[in-house]
Amino acid sequence: MEEVFMYLFLLLISSAFLLTKKRLRRYGVRPINRARKQKGMFANLCTTMLKEDHEMFFKYTRMNPNMFLHLLGLLPCIWLLYARDCIWALFGFNNSQHDY
Repeated sequence: MEEVFMYLFLLLISSAFLLTKKRLRRYGVRPINRARKQKGMFANLCTTMLKEDHEMFFKYTRMNPNMFLHLLGLLPCIWLLYARDCIWALFGFNNSQHDY
């Protein structure tokens, strides 16, 4: 009877240990997010993922970078009147090339 309680106690302790054990992570902070405070979330994530990490960009936007740039180029010129130049500059577009 005492052995049964001992096994149950060990089972309880080991399960509690497994539940509270932190999993080892590959990164503390992903390299892409380290400059987020300086650059801002949009500028950091979108441009870095668009240029370097296509798989993460797909997970973030659910489209590949070529499709994103194609859709960005199809935006109507009226919308460009209200767009901030810095957003277009992030993706390598020249806002002044469109005639309004």
